[in-house]
Order: sequence, then C-alpha cells, then structure tokens
Amino acid sequence: MPAPSRRSVDDIAEDILNLLNPPEDKKAAVRAEVLDNIDRLNQYARRVRERPTPAKQKDLLEKYLAALNAAKRKMVPWWSRFERSEKEEQGAFAAKLDAEIERTKERLENLKVPPGAPPLDMDAVAAVQQASLLVSDWVKTRRLPKLTRGNCWHGVAGFLYEASTGRIDCEDLLYTYMRRFKNHGYPRIMRLH
Repeated sequence: MPAPSRRSVDDIAEDILNLLNPPEDKKAAVRAEVLDNIDRLNQYARRVRERPTPAKQKDLLEKYLAALNAAKRKMVPWWSRFERSEKEEQGAFAAKLDAEIERTKERLENLKVPPGAPPLDMDAVAAVQQASLLVSDWVKTRRLPKLTRGNCWHGVAGFLYEASTGRIDCEDLLYTYMRRFKNHGYPRIMRLH
C-alpha cells in the first residue's frame, strides 16, 4: 500500500479555519494570517533542521581549533624565509591567529552539551506556540487556551505541525509540549511575524 501523500497547505489552512470559526467578514484576514504563519513556520523549521546539535557544534569547534593550531605550527618555519617587512606582516597574522585560537577555546569552554536527553522537537514547540497565538487572537481570550486534548489549541497545533513536517497523528507529542508551555511558559520561540 503506498504511503499517503502530503496534504496541501491550502487544505490544512482550510481545516484550521474550520477550527477557529472566525466571523464571515474576517475569514479572509484570518486565512491570510494562517497561511502566513504556516509559511513562517516552515521557514523556521528549515533553519532549525539545518542547525547542528550542541554535540555536533562542539565537534566542529574542536576540529576548527585543531586546524588553527596546525596552521600556527606550520607557519613558524616560514618566517625565516621572508624579509623584515614580510616578517612583520607574518607577525600580525600570527597575532590574529592567536586571537582566533583564544576565541575558539573560549567558545568551546562556554558551549554546554546537555546529557543524553533527547532534544526538543522544535517543529512541535513552534507549532504549539503559534497555535496558542492564533487561538488566543481569534477566539478572543487573550490568554493561553485551556489545556485539553482535542480542543481548538490542540487541533490547530496538530495542523500546523502537519504543515511543517508532513507527519500526522502526533497528538501525544503535541499535548506534551502544550503541557510544558502552559505550566512553565517555555520553551518560548518567538512570534514568527
């Protein structure tokens, strides 16, 4: 049996509109905002997926530091081959190289790699936050919606998550992030527009 195809953004936006149920005169504005949120959520998700994990960042920084140190070791014998003015330029370069090595060491010391806990699903985090903003804007509550499985917030978050990742049936995952968001007010990404 072939895998189900990914739904279009317009279909997902239509389902979100049905959940939000805005007044007829505001439907076009709400639809435009929903489509804009989906687009921004996809852009955000793409950037997050491209970002390396803290462990990968640490590995990359360690390799960069090793390359800088190797460049410094290889550069020293070359100094004796140049005239005085060229040696001064090499000295300036060596000072910049030393400064870059120090900056890289400092970044490595400050980079915290969390223990083996699974990383947050940033697509789900952003979908939950954006859904809370959409629901509070259009249901006129101006506060976080109620934490209930299957309510409007949960449904809109599910549709936004589907638009971002193409995955469906992630109710438990989204409810976990809704509970974290409601109880602790985090993880807060940002308003995407």
